[in-house]
Amino acid sequence: MTQAHAQRQAAILFADIAGSTKLYETLGDAEALATIGRALEVIRQICEEHGGRIVKTIGDEAMALFPNAANAAYSAISMQTQVSAMKTSRGASLSIHAGFHYGPVIDDGKDVFGDSVNLAARLMSLAKSGQTLLSADTDHSFWIPQLAGKTDLIPNRTNHTWIDPHEAGLYVGQCAQYCGTQHAKMLLRVYVQPRADFDRWIEEQQRQPVTNQAVSEGRQVFESTACINCHTVSGTRANGRFGPDLTHLMSRDTIASGVADNTPDNLRQWIQNPDAIKPGARMPAMGLGERQLEAVLAYLATLR
Repeated sequence: MTQAHAQRQAAILFADIAGSTKLYETLGDAEALATIGRALEVIRQICEEHGGRIVKTIGDEAMALFPNAANAAYSAISMQTQVSAMKTSRGASLSIHAGFHYGPVIDDGKDVFGDSVNLAARLMSLAKSGQTLLSADTDHSFWIPQLAGKTDLIPNRTNHTWIDPHEAGLYVGQCAQYCGTQHAKMLLRVYVQPRADFDRWIEEQQRQPVTNQAVSEGRQVFESTACINCHTVSGTRANGRFGPDLTHLMSRDTIASGVADNTPDNLRQWIQNPDAIKPGARMPAMGLGERQLEAVLAYLATLR
């Protein structure tokens, strides 16, 4: 008699060691196998740290299951960072390409089945070395009432909108489709500027941040924490893509997707305890000591 297994929502992640064929050619079978084994062990540990589990490994590829998309995303970021830091005996760096999808799956305790598995595998196959491709886990609706009608954003589909404002100014909007815990705080801001002002803004955004030795301690703290896994600061080793680019953080009026004004006090609270400003936010509290926090705040204040 066959036992039926209930379908549930989960995130499926596939990660593959890039260029493994070349590893076998350059290192030989035994050393290449051992090197790939070490990388897969790192991937397994990261999965468990983020509440997931390895379902199975096939050669140089791992398939993992997570309770939600956020855990899969943070796990993928850590995998990319830690595996790329590994070296072969000949000094070459390793890398992975990965993909994940959140959707309905059937988990029998030994293996996982369903179209979500196929989609996650497809995303991984499309990702290049060092990339992670993902599908969104919810619908959104882009809406700036004074500028245009609603535009729905559906996972795994591409949609387009056209805005043609005629007056300079600030236009505010919000997601118009319930998208989860933070739907009420998913805010939008559109700045409309005369051409000359816009061109000036573009030029300013393309500049590298000014290096200030007075805040070197703060930069060192920032670059030694998980901040760099999610955020980018141009000209530094921070090159994350999961969170906002912080290169010109202090040129912004707000933080936390428009929920709070960009003031020193709000920025301090946002770093200390994101949930206090935006309950359910995916940015983790960094657990910095008072001196570290002050140093990081001083550094961030120079990113203009």
